Amino acid sequence: MNTNIGLWIDHHKAVIVSASEMEPEIQVIWSHTENQMSPRHEEPSTSPQESPAAPVDEVHQRTFTEHLHHFYKAVMACVREADSLLIFGPDEAKKQLHEQLMDVRPRSWPVKIETADTMTDRQILTKVCSHFQKKRSFLSRS
Repeated sequence: MNTNIGLWIDHHKAVIVSASEMEPEIQVIWSHTENQMSPRHEEPSTSPQESPAAPVDEVHQRTFTEHLHHFYKAVMACVREADSLLIFGPDEAKKQLHEQLMDVRPRSWPVKIETADTMTDRQILTKVCSHFQKKRSFLSRS
């Protein structure tokens, strides 16, 4: 059976839609980085040499990166066996995930990446089904 998967992703959440010949299935994976994203409240600097925006604490950044690593690993486990993959979303997460996927899948694997705004699960489902329906009708004409 041909498995097409659409994936909307940002640094907080991934919505995975399996659009095979059967009924589409939706799975949501949370990154648990919400608390890691907010900057720490620190005392403002009084030194004229320091920038008012203090750099992110190294431990804070390491924790955030570790959460993202586990998040991407969980997402990759769900999409790794797809025959065709559509990755879309509003930020860098889609590109970061794609880079990691290309380390474990061949370069010839059909993956399409698109930028998309924040969407509801229903909008994501509609986009994924529409994308793969167009692909099927194009392939059946060739």
